[in-house]
Amino acid sequence: MRSWLIYILLISFVGIANAADYRFRHMTTDDGLTHNQVNDIYQDSHGFMWLSTAWGLNFYDGYRLKTFLSSEDSTSLKSNFVGWVRDISGDKMLVHTSAGDCIYDRNTDKFSYDVSKYRPEGSYELDLRTYVDRHYNVWVANKDALYVSLGGETDLKMVMPSVPHEGDITGITENNDR
Repeated sequence: MRSWLIYILLISFVGIANAADYRFRHMTTDDGLTHNQVNDIYQDSHGFMWLSTAWGLNFYDGYRLKTFLSSEDSTSLKSNFVGWVRDISGDKMLVHTSAGDCIYDRNTDKFSYDVSKYRPEGSYELDLRTYVDRHYNVWVANKDALYVSLGGETDLKMVMPSVPHEGDITGITENNDR
């Protein structure tokens, strides 16, 4: 019995010694979050957190929340339902909303609706699958092909046409092989 007690205490001590010291803070609308339905959480290249919600985009700097909402202003968020946000280059971010994508510019603190650089000609924006990889390459797929914008700075280039009767591209992801 005594050996079991020592064994249990030893295992408990090892578990406690290996436990990481994580701080987690819950945020709700009481804290200024625009909606409790958070669709995506993203840490940008500057270390700040972006919370995409069902009613706006929230920026968290570790101390306070800043809110971005859609309005009649052509430099505001395109729609309040935000699916995700990702860095694309320098101080620009691609924001995916229910009304289509827009680009947020950190320097001007404004949004632009001109995402033509990231859209195949003739494509309906909401029928596209978009992914931004760790090198800020913007990958876009539609029913016709897979495209890439290198570093988010070049025009789209087709990298793989679709194969008839093989099905549509329904998602894009990155593995960690390289």
